[in-house]
Amino acid sequence: YDCIEECLAGVRMAIGATETDVQLQFLSEAILLSVAGGVLGVIGGFAAAVLLRETLQWQVEITSSSALIGGVFSMGLGVLFGFYPAKKASELNPIEALRFE
Repeated sequence: YDCIEECLAGVRMAIGATETDVQLQFLSEAILLSVAGGVLGVIGGFAAAVLLRETLQWQVEITSSSALIGGVFSMGLGVLFGFYPAKKASELNPIEALRFE
């Protein structure tokens, strides 16, 4: 997966993209994936809570603040762990990034 990212960054930089453009591309991808994961996690947590409430007769309270905290945490982790690869890809030499090893 790293080779694909490096090649993509190399192609974009070879046709004139700046380091900022490459960083924004990788960060936006990380944010999109983390938001999608956060939404799926909140939906899965809600479904699991309803399932526990219906099958085991547990008292389960679902609050909007817990869903919000989960979504923000997911997006924060996506940005945090997406920043380093974005920075690394934006600093590549286009020739080195496109070279097949």
